[in-house]
Amino acid sequence: MWNYFISDLFPLPDFDSEVISKISNTSYFGSLAICIVGPFVEEFVLRGSLERMILKGNKGRPWLAILISAAVFGVMHVNPAQISYSFLSGILYGWIYFKLKSVWPSVILHSINNSISMILIQFFPNDDRLIDIFNGNTIIMCITLSFTLILFIYSLIKIEVRV
Repeated sequence: MWNYFISDLFPLPDFDSEVISKISNTSYFGSLAICIVGPFVEEFVLRGSLERMILKGNKGRPWLAILISAAVFGVMHVNPAQISYSFLSGILYGWIYFKLKSVWPSVILHSINNSISMILIQFFPNDDRLIDIFNGNTIIMCITLSFTLILFIYSLIKIEVRV
């Protein structure tokens, strides 16, 4: 949902929405690649290898490693409509990796994110904006976004306190 929201605020060309839509409608293997294999590979390469390597070389500056891995994550998505959201997600995944010292939470979160995206594409194939998913109901959309933001912040606080 947040990807839709960011895209509404900053509309950018979307080169692969039709391709992803076709994959989700015609191929279980394509959906498996987007929801499971892609997140697994991307997280192990970017967080498990790249970020870990930069963290070892810059012990006092973890944000450098997090930002570099997030930037690579954003750019590797190539599609302008996904770059900003991927970069922001990459910061989150990198921070989680840094805090929990494990790539698995990032893999799981990344898989959930991609799976939700695939479900939204499946159920709302013609809706290009977040407000369309909520049938134009701004109040419900804002409540939902607020709820997800509160849940997200609460989760980050729990991770910080736990570690």
